Amino acid sequence: MRKAQFMPLGGIGAVYDRASLIALPPAMRSRYAEHLAALLPAGVQSLLITLDYDPARMAGPPFAVAADEVRTLFSPAFETDSLASFDVIGESPRWRQRGLDWLNEHVLRLRRHQ
Repeated sequence: MRKAQFMPLGGIGAVYDRASLIALPPAMRSRYAEHLAALLPAGVQSLLITLDYDPARMAGPPFAVAADEVRTLFSPAFETDSLASFDVIGESPRWRQRGLDWLNEHVLRLRRHQ
């Protein structure tokens, strides 16, 4: 099978990524990070939002993605900065109904290396 080749997308100033990473099971995440690195030109910044919780309490999706995992996945091609973390368990009763007792939302900035 031939590997797909991607050309960087010129003219992109920024990316907002609200839910793609948390939609992917762990085995697919490194391919996603590599795909973004292949597509985004140097200097492009991304705002990435993830959810983190005890995965033993709930099977995703959305899947739990900790800020440390984001840094590991993206560090070969991106600088990563944590901008904020929020406890959001109280925002919707569905999270407790699904078995969670804590839920954190992480906001990270990624910047494609030069």
